[in-house]
Amino acid sequence: MLKDKHPGTLARVVRRRIVLSVVQWGEGADLAIPSHASEQVIYRGAGDADYVCGCCGHLLAVGVREGMFPAVVLPCGCGALNRVPHGLSRAASAPA
Repeated sequence: MLKDKHPGTLARVVRRRIVLSVVQWGEGADLAIPSHASEQVIYRGAGDADYVCGCCGHLLAVGVREGMFPAVVLPCGCGALNRVPHGLSRAASAPA
């Protein structure tokens, strides 16, 4: 993502890429965001992390903050249900 640092210049914003755990209904997949088109990102924000599908690697949420969407399940266009962790840690992150 590019963000204006000063008028007329661009600076690259680096975010952590968090690969979500794929779950089945009944494995904590009680609260799911409704399905969406496979090309769309479900959420865009200004946080320091991105959520990606644990099955296919599709970008599901951009710019999330630690603690956002705890224990929510994000569906992917590939059919996978991805559980958002209760708390983020640097160990759960993958290189961007």
